[in-house]
Amino acid sequence: MRLRFVLPGLLVLAVAAAPALAKVKNHVQVGVQGRNDTRGYSSQLYVDVTSPSPYDAGCCTDSDSGEWNGPPYAAAQKADLGGTSNIVWSVVFTRRASSAGKAAHDRLIHHWPSEPAAAMGVPLVSKGWRVATIPAVAWVTEEPGANSAQVEGAIGFPLCAGVYAVADFTAEKPDANTTNGVYGDYQIENGRPSDWNRSAVVESLKGVVLDGYLPPRRLTASGAKGAVSGRLTDCGGHAMPYATVSVGPNIVHTSTSGAYRVKLRPGTYTVVARVGGYTIRSAAVRVS
Repeated sequence: MRLRFVLPGLLVLAVAAAPALAKVKNHVQVGVQGRNDTRGYSSQLYVDVTSPSPYDAGCCTDSDSGEWNGPPYAAAQKADLGGTSNIVWSVVFTRRASSAGKAAHDRLIHHWPSEPAAAMGVPLVSKGWRVATIPAVAWVTEEPGANSAQVEGAIGFPLCAGVYAVADFTAEKPDANTTNGVYGDYQIENGRPSDWNRSAVVESLKGVVLDGYLPPRRLTASGAKGAVSGRLTDCGGHAMPYATVSVGPNIVHTSTSGAYRVKLRPGTYTVVARVGGYTIRSAAVRVS
């Protein structure tokens, strides 16, 4: 079992030698008009992908795919033989998978031999607050061959109601470790290209974040003497912090645990919560 990509040592060693460059963050909108698989999701919900620190924005970025360019690589005995390292990324959504692992595996573009799946986690962040970690499954594959250096990784995780998100990363360049004896080995930041590419793909997998709000599922409301209190949770049972809650003339915001409490005069009220483009109402509740 070669679960090398869950071992941090290689990642730290490979990235440590790289120049300190700002990471690139790309935002992929989940609730896009016309995309049937994410119908009903907010346009304010995003899957964020972040490049490893030695990479910068490359060409051809669109709404759900793009490229990051990394440091240069060159042959040991011929400095002008080489190029620029890169990672090609994409994000897709599907209802046609039975699990997060299946969704990620089906998305792998290259049909190279894959290593065993690894359990990971994707942070759910709402307005800067880390609400939860969503269980995820990742795969890493390498192009076969002793001289091959290309590496691909994909991570899948559930949203709601059978919808899965998948982020895929392929380190396409350098595509080889050596010049086949002509000009020696290729080097990138004094490292072996296949090791570098693996580290970069693993770091990319670890950098995936779900940013925003999943659809709300439950808004509880309990009346008591002079107040209504309750909690707002999404379709995954996660708290929905900082939501706007209206009860009669009064407006409050949910706490980081999704809870709220509103002081009111006696009467019958309906609680209305608005967050991330969604609106949800409670059943009528009596305040004494």
